[in-house]
Amino acid sequence: LVVGDIVNVKMGDKIPADIRILLSKEMKVDNSSLTGETDPLLRTVECSHPENALETANLAFFGTLCKEGEGLGVVISIGDSTVIGQIAGLAAASTSEQTPLRQELDRFTKYISKLAVGLGILFFGLGFLVGYSALTNFVFAIGICVANVPEGFLATIPVALTLTAKKLAKRKVLVRNLDSVETLGSTTCICSDKTGTLTQNIMTVQHLWYDNNLVRGENKQLKGPNFKYEYDTESIGFRFLHECAIVCSEAFFNNSPPESHYERLNKIPNKEAQEVEKKKIEEEYAENLKKINWVNRPTVGDASETGLIKFFQPIEDIVTTRKRYPLKINDDKSESKIPFNSTNKFAVYIVEYPTTDSEYCMFVKGAPERVWRMSDKIYIEGQIHEVDENWEKAYDYVNLTLAKKGERVLGFAKLHLPRQSFPKGFNFQCMNVETINVPLKGLAFLGLVSLMDPPRENVPFSVLKCRAAGIKVIMVTGDQPVTAAAIAKKVNIITSKTADEIAEEEGISKDEALKKSEAIVIHGDMLADAMLEDNGLPESERGRQLEYWLRKPQIVFARTSPAQKLIIVSGCQKLGHVVAVTGDGVNDSPAIKKADIGIAMGITGSEVAKDAADMVLLSDDFSAIIIGVEEGRKLFDNFK
Repeated sequence: LVVGDIVNVKMGDKIPADIRILLSKEMKVDNSSLTGETDPLLRTVECSHPENALETANLAFFGTLCKEGEGLGVVISIGDSTVIGQIAGLAAASTSEQTPLRQELDRFTKYISKLAVGLGILFFGLGFLVGYSALTNFVFAIGICVANVPEGFLATIPVALTLTAKKLAKRKVLVRNLDSVETLGSTTCICSDKTGTLTQNIMTVQHLWYDNNLVRGENKQLKGPNFKYEYDTESIGFRFLHECAIVCSEAFFNNSPPESHYERLNKIPNKEAQEVEKKKIEEEYAENLKKINWVNRPTVGDASETGLIKFFQPIEDIVTTRKRYPLKINDDKSESKIPFNSTNKFAVYIVEYPTTDSEYCMFVKGAPERVWRMSDKIYIEGQIHEVDENWEKAYDYVNLTLAKKGERVLGFAKLHLPRQSFPKGFNFQCMNVETINVPLKGLAFLGLVSLMDPPRENVPFSVLKCRAAGIKVIMVTGDQPVTAAAIAKKVNIITSKTADEIAEEEGISKDEALKKSEAIVIHGDMLADAMLEDNGLPESERGRQLEYWLRKPQIVFARTSPAQKLIIVSGCQKLGHVVAVTGDGVNDSPAIKKADIGIAMGITGSEVAKDAADMVLLSDDFSAIIIGVEEGRKLFDNFK
């Protein structure tokens, strides 16, 4: 490809270069490797953020994945000029810091050298007083110098480091640089990425609101049959919400083996033998799939819809649910549905659902405010109630509560279409919202479901252990401040009120709240403004604002670019911290290389991040860092 080429991108394709969108048919891309955002982002022809290329809607970047729809784009950058190429350049340009062990060894070597040479000179002089010849004194002085050098030390250090690295390998921590074992023990600050490191990078149901009850959405398969669930799968309100959520989602579990599984077929020349081997591969894969729980099964579809099917599948097979309420097929073989799009912000599905006075039911899923405005009734325990002021307040309170938690909220509603107006065999016109021959109002609201990329199970405890060990944990992410703050609270990085919350409660300015609060969330734009203010100042006075923020005990940096991550790591090092940086994306690699010790994720980590790292967590478990810290501190004590 060269600049100016026109590229056609379809669902499942990797973007082959940095492209500007010329045509988009609901094209959505996964930018998580660049920005840390879990949700697929819609691409349009409109330049929404001219000041920030990573946030603008009309650009798609090399290496990211097209998750939905399709589009046409013109190549604007290739190779090193792409955003990923620039990040790789940052990683190559950033220099690695000397490890604390190397610094200690250099200091020790100088001390031993001075001591040995000093004693050699002393005994050389004393020899003349005793009456020895110059040659004898010189040989004696050389012997004194050599005797003071601990020859066994050269072998002791690599052996001790290797044995510790071997211990860590058994605990799923791969050491790529032996010196880093001790460095981790000396760490005083961990700058951690959010998506895929502190969190699972899987959209998961968090809460449900139905029958005027807000309940936690714990997964049936993960928690098991003995767990006390807040929701009742037998209640009619839950059943209605369940039906609507599954019928309105098109995600499904992918039971086909990946292409890599079929590679061995190329070595078989006989076509019949290939078919036999192919069948064997598929059977083996199907058997292995049965051992994997639904949450970890491969899926195809939108991230939020994937989260819905993983939650509801253990309750009832999604295929069974969809077969019970099949989509109405019209005479022209078209399906009676309007898929979700960014303009309408809702999806419509008309299914066969016979009742006493109806043949069809219209299910609607979408942005809660849109679905709520289309509804003038609400289902409570199977009974329909008119929406009044009290229900408006109840809905507003729940929706706001979930939004403040940083969760993505979906609204659901349905309408049984009267048989008199929509008899059996009626043809629905579902080309678009303007031409649909069904009223998109008067719906009965069913409830809300909220989803979030949840933290890894051991992370909250691990963060507390870090604090107990005197290690400061800072979250540095490209995701939105609200989501970042919500996750930071869940993993104990933030344990007190943030500056934003204090400003809202006390009615004071953001600057005043920043001074009062111990927990702060800093937007990348604030960091960029602080760097601009530093221009023209002498080197000794630069970075004062960043240093002030970094002295706060609880810090989250949100909407940061790869270059800003580098600045944050340098700021921590200026304050005297030994900095460890953890991450998995391409955007984390420059900071990983700049840190005193870089740590990459082994499963979800990109190859660029692994190459820049000194240590790789093979299990992607943040808590493995604590094991590394313990082993590193033991090693340092043994050396002393």
